Amino acid sequence: MSSSTTHPASASLQAVTDADALCALFARIVAHEASHWLGGRQPFIPDHHKPGMQRYQAGLGAYYKIMLAGAVQLTHSGREHARIELFYLDPVWQGRGLGGQVLQLLEAHYPQVSTWSLDTTRHSARNLAFYRKHGYVLVGEDDDEYYLRKQRPVDGASAQRQQYTADLAGTGYRDCTLSGADFFECNLAGVQISSSGMAGLTVQNANVTGAVFNNVNLSGARIGNARLDGVRLCNVSLGGAQFSDSNLGWNGEEAEPVSMQRCDLRNARLTDCDLRGAALNGCQLDGASIDGIPVSTLLAAWRHTVQRD
Repeated sequence: MSSSTTHPASASLQAVTDADALCALFARIVAHEASHWLGGRQPFIPDHHKPGMQRYQAGLGAYYKIMLAGAVQLTHSGREHARIELFYLDPVWQGRGLGGQVLQLLEAHYPQVSTWSLDTTRHSARNLAFYRKHGYVLVGEDDDEYYLRKQRPVDGASAQRQQYTADLAGTGYRDCTLSGADFFECNLAGVQISSSGMAGLTVQNANVTGAVFNNVNLSGARIGNARLDGVRLCNVSLGGAQFSDSNLGWNGEEAEPVSMQRCDLRNARLTDCDLRGAALNGCQLDGASIDGIPVSTLLAAWRHTVQRD
């Protein structure tokens, strides 16, 4: 290591703007994590190598480049809790005190946050000790992850606004104003919401398996870092919808293929997509093209070849 990288380091955060640079950074980080801690397996950072995914993450906000050294991303409601979703340092900058500085910078940048949470792999021996050193406590674990939390003092105004450990099961709310309400670690299973305004609703780190959205306006909604296996879209307007950097399964896991029936895909644009094995049956193909070649021309050439043979 050169002398220019051996002196004590000082961390600073900058909003992510260069997706390509982050892709190169994560390539180094992933290779190091896999070889040093994970027995050759890659850490779970979906599509870290794709600029499109990095741009999407940056568009969500609260995604920071640790200058010269790594990246950290968090989700937060703007209120009393936040979750560190991603925190990685370039291998050449690890073990030099930058990690602790970044945690301090985040807490200073979000002083209203009293509850910080994160999870970290069990396969990296030093991670748990690092977070404990900085005030995090272990609240759960499974075969792959440790789940940690840090509680900081809540200011008086915030404490007055919070409702703790209340059993409101079965309660009905009618003609209520809940704008700006913040729900954290609440059991909302079976909640029904109808005829209500929810513009600007944010749902993060939540299990909404089996949720039903019917007769709702989701125009402009953003869904990312989400598992949508088996999701059903029926009788929906998709004008201007964008699908990017998406897979059938995480990390190459086996999954059912996507199917579409009776859908209006006129003038759709598919770019740099994996269409191996795709089948189009009974579709209107007027004006459709593949790499600039009209499908009608390709079909005519195929028919000519078949008739000649």
